[in-house]
Amino acid sequence: MTRVLAWVGGVLTVVAVGTGAYVAYRYRPDATGFVLGMQRLHAISSIALALVIVVGLAALVWERRPDRRHGIPAFVVTAVIAVVLVVEIRLGWSLAWDQVVMSEVIGGATLRRVQGVLLRDLPIEALRVDAVEHGVDGFRRRVWAHLLVLPVIAGLGIAFVVVWTRRFANPGARPSRDD
Repeated sequence: MTRVLAWVGGVLTVVAVGTGAYVAYRYRPDATGFVLGMQRLHAISSIALALVIVVGLAALVWERRPDRRHGIPAFVVTAVIAVVLVVEIRLGWSLAWDQVVMSEVIGGATLRRVQGVLLRDLPIEALRVDAVEHGVDGFRRRVWAHLLVLPVIAGLGIAFVVVWTRRFANPGARPSRDD
């Protein structure tokens, strides 16, 4: 079961990263058609990926059945990963801006890129998300947390659980290679 979940998780990771990269460069609050479909696919694949990760790690720990002293840390880290993934998803939802406040007038095509917000090549002063105005620096911090910090924390947690459960696995509980 864990091998199937690992493959499904890999496919969902490719879909979530691919659609996320596309949406980051083509996002528009009034999107229709293909761009809107990519935004929705990114949201759905991200939620599905979080579920597959948490269920897969819990199944891995359960299959390997380390003794209680070594199994509890793996389950605790899995729970922490679940919280990190919920924060990651919620943070992603808070990046969908509705309006941009600019200090000078520029062409609308330039506003499609999150790159302009991150690399400071656009004269943006504030962004509105769900009718709440946010400063650019706070928005940049949330973007970097969504793109880099939280995925790295989740990845390190996943690596810890996999290594920990393999190290302290009950030898009689290991799945056979024929599965």
